[in-house]
Amino acid sequence: MNAVFVQVGEAPNSQTARESGVETDEHGYIKADMYQRTNISGVYAAGDVTNQPVKQVGTAVGQGITAALEAYAYVRRPYYRK
Repeated sequence: MNAVFVQVGEAPNSQTARESGVETDEHGYIKADMYQRTNISGVYAAGDVTNQPVKQVGTAVGQGITAALEAYAYVRRPYYRK
């Protein structure tokens, strides 16, 4: 499955992610670690839909870069990235 989840507004648009098994917090934000990894191996989240505290374009861009690099590393060596 290839997908991009976009959030516009004040409430996170994470319903599709939740339905797919991605963990969210009590407010509906996707739980992501500092490498933008979710609870599902190979699934990454970035931007305002995540539980990261700062909701700004600059931080979203940085999270997107981190997620892209981590996803690339996962595709190259999926068993190495835990």
